[in-house]
Amino acid sequence: MKLGLRRSSKASGRDGSRSALRSLSVPIYRRYYFAQVVSIVGTWMQSVAVSWLVYKITGSGSALGIAITLQFVPMTLLGPIAGVWVERHNKRRVLLCTQTILMGQAVLMGALTITGVVELWMVYTLAVVYGMAFAVNGPAQNVIVYEMVRPALLTNAVSLNLILFNVARIAGPALAGLAIATLGIGPCFVLNGVSFVPVLVVLALIRPRDLHSMPLQARAPRQLRAAIKYVGHKRELLGAIVMLALFGAFAWEFEVSIPLIAERTFGGGPALFGLLTAAIGVGAVAGGIYAARRTHPTNQVQLVNAVIAGAALIGAGLAPVLWLEFVALAVAGAGITAWYGVLTARYQLSTAPEYQGRAMALWGTSLNGVRPIGAPIVGFVGESVGARATLLLGGGAIFVLCIPLWSLLTRHRVIATLRGQDRDVPDVLVTHEDGHAAVADPIDEHLDKQVAAHD
Repeated sequence: MKLGLRRSSKASGRDGSRSALRSLSVPIYRRYYFAQVVSIVGTWMQSVAVSWLVYKITGSGSALGIAITLQFVPMTLLGPIAGVWVERHNKRRVLLCTQTILMGQAVLMGALTITGVVELWMVYTLAVVYGMAFAVNGPAQNVIVYEMVRPALLTNAVSLNLILFNVARIAGPALAGLAIATLGIGPCFVLNGVSFVPVLVVLALIRPRDLHSMPLQARAPRQLRAAIKYVGHKRELLGAIVMLALFGAFAWEFEVSIPLIAERTFGGGPALFGLLTAAIGVGAVAGGIYAARRTHPTNQVQLVNAVIAGAALIGAGLAPVLWLEFVALAVAGAGITAWYGVLTARYQLSTAPEYQGRAMALWGTSLNGVRPIGAPIVGFVGESVGARATLLLGGGAIFVLCIPLWSLLTRHRVIATLRGQDRDVPDVLVTHEDGHAAVADPIDEHLDKQVAAHD
């Protein structure tokens, strides 16, 4: 039996969209967001600098893959455990610690590079330090955003974070390419170290009343096992985890593929590497804005975005001229970002509050923890088959692995969503003030319950 629920048309339009900036109305999130602007630009500068430094030392695509692998191995080993630990501790204090460690790692990397004593083993060692800190930093950041904004604003906040990440993807690599060409590689690391200061200041000034803090979880046996069982028994969560892992392993290895494309396919140097990476960011900003305007994104939108991303990666792998490469990478960035925004919001809103830390740690592990497997594979393909094959591999994996396995794991949900209904919950008829009526998405109903609970 359908239920009639009246909702203001001002609050939710026919297309389920609202202002793309609405979560910035929360003061603490707004301050944190703009502090992150500086920090993530610095992080992207370091990402480009690391890739170019390793390539300069070795001239090897496989060595690039190993560097990426060493960053993400700790996420594979420590990520789920870190989620348990984060749930037991104050998220603000956790982030103060992890951000300080990441700042120190960047400054030390810069000092070693500027003084000319840097060697490959040092880069690899500091990559492991970065990965260990980030394994804890990731779930803590996800949860503290959840605590800063109400559930009704979470989809928007996640999408704005993606916009920020990809604006930084534009600015960071471009600045890094300029800095490397004029000053050298070392200053990129030092500038990244300085960029952590605004975030540390904002975190230090957060007061308890600024957050909708969830109760800390007491120490108990088998907490990690309980979280794995919880995610594994929910089709929506399990399908999202598997799809994200496959994306991360094969389609999200731009740190490996783009340096090879820049030099071996188009004969460029660090400046072209930075511009190609920035092209991905330009498209990603557009994809992030689109996702930010969606109040309740659906599985259908998620599927369309995945198809766009896969087709664009294949197009980038086949592009005969440089301008087409820029266009294809921009479209790939838009598709990937819009897809990721939808998937992340649905995953987090579908997760019970008491599992947020552990579930988001599993989420981070599924994306970054598989990269120790994917990066060497992509690097090997680039070395043995050719640079273009790295992008073709990513696009092909989306169509051959990601979408089919996700559809299989969430088969009933996908079929029901594409038909305009869902078999897991009763249909909810939403009637707007202008007389327009529509069947609500299941996540819509779940979101309404969370908002009502908070209000």
